[in-house]
Amino acid sequence: MKKIKLLDGKSIEMTEKCKGCFLLKNNICNYLTPIYETEKIIVNQDMEYPIPAFYIISTKKHIASIYNMDTKTRQQLSDTVYLIRTALIKCLDVERVTTIQEEKDNSSHFHIWMLPIWKNIKEDINPRVIKNNIEYYMNLFDFEENKEKILECNDKMRKFLNYYMYK
Repeated sequence: MKKIKLLDGKSIEMTEKCKGCFLLKNNICNYLTPIYETEKIIVNQDMEYPIPAFYIISTKKHIASIYNMDTKTRQQLSDTVYLIRTALIKCLDVERVTTIQEEKDNSSHFHIWMLPIWKNIKEDINPRVIKNNIEYYMNLFDFEENKEKILECNDKMRKFLNYYMYK
């Protein structure tokens, strides 16, 4: 069994080969409870980095790339990216959002990182991903210092997203 490290620094054994399937089937901890879900898409706090409101938008099924998606999945993905980006700015007042997508093999879940760049970070973070040291920024966040803010952000985002879901 493969072990994975969680945002609180603890490691757990995966009972699935796929990290995405493992997350879908297991309620690992309240920090990783989905904040938004459609028939084909799910949104969770990143499981490794304790950055408040660092969300991963992923497909529920194994899909390697946007090229392999059916129209309904592409539409739900696009709508979800827009909605999460809007909520991050309006609901949580982050400075900007860096959106990252990397293609992996056919055995993974297509996913997009929605990385919030928080206003209170004193570091000089370049808004251009190509010139940015994303890993440096991501490692500025400590779990113990941010665990309550992660839960607070998740609650605010759920309320915001539920409001727009039924509008």
